Amino acid sequence: MGLVLALIGVNRFSDNSISNLVYQILREPGIFFSRQFAKASGYGRGVFDLKNILGENRRLKDENAGLLGKLTNLSKLEKTNDLLREQLNIQPENERRLVLIKIINLTHNGAASAILVNKGAKDGIKKSMAIISGGNVLAGVVKEVFDNSARVILLDDPRSLVSVRVLGKNIVGGARGAAGRLGEVSLDLITNQENLAVDDLVTTSGFDNLPEGLLIGRVNRAELSGGNLFKAVEVKLFFEPFNHPELFVVDTLNE
Repeated sequence: MGLVLALIGVNRFSDNSISNLVYQILREPGIFFSRQFAKASGYGRGVFDLKNILGENRRLKDENAGLLGKLTNLSKLEKTNDLLREQLNIQPENERRLVLIKIINLTHNGAASAILVNKGAKDGIKKSMAIISGGNVLAGVVKEVFDNSARVILLDDPRSLVSVRVLGKNIVGGARGAAGRLGEVSLDLITNQENLAVDDLVTTSGFDNLPEGLLIGRVNRAELSGGNLFKAVEVKLFFEPFNHPELFVVDTLNE
């Protein structure tokens, strides 16, 4: 009777949610507390599962970082292989072994144009060897050799002089670098009678120690010099040092 009065009082002075709660406790206390325990247990399992999920997430992130590192290494290897394939696919018949090198220092200003590369005497590098980029483009010539590195004079350096030929024409001259003119060389000893034109292709002649047929650049100026026997000729070089961090040494010299 007291419980009934208590329930009537709760129903009268409390909201429905409290009445329902008391009613459930009084009617089936075992079932009520079992359900509450199950809810609490479920919450505990939820917290435990969350910890597992966070731990698994961290593990997956670590694995992902490791895979990205491997992909980066594979990308570098594929890039090196692509460079080798590009170069070897167009080698002349007299096959030459190529040594892949990297630029570790660059001097490129109006007074000098040179690079330091990461291979030297211990790798078979010798003075006067040709340095080329993919596509048989001549970059420069080895000037000094150290045990583990070498200094290369680029074509637009004032100290550089290379024997060249105008492709498809019986025109031979010397490609000389000049102070203050980066990315270009002058052609010496081209007479006013020579049939030279803008956009003519210039290659090595093979008359010096360099292999014949390496690409130099294109003529971008060819003007008559009044009162002079020779034309004023300038060639825009194909090689751009900032775009070619990896190069090749041609490790045999023409005899």
